[in-house]
Amino acid sequence: MQRLAQYIIRNPFSVAKMQVNRSGDLILYRSGMNAKINRNFQVFTACDFIAAITQHIPDKRFQMVRYYGLHPSLQIQLNRQSELNGSK
Repeated sequence: MQRLAQYIIRNPFSVAKMQVNRSGDLILYRSGMNAKINRNFQVFTACDFIAAITQHIPDKRFQMVRYYGLHPSLQIQLNRQSELNGSK
């Protein structure tokens, strides 16, 4: 349940792009042009929309961020520059 709450806080989809019809059983989601379906919207039932959103929740203990901080090659370059500047 905590992973679901963290996922919802990140908000992976735009609420502004979502429209619900008056009866509340269909959801129209607008986005950029999709080459596969050749249109910029998708119509979901409420259950299908929830299923489409929740399928992107990462698995437990899945590492989302691989690297944090400076890129390793940039760090090496900065270390070399500081060594050169320090030896002069």
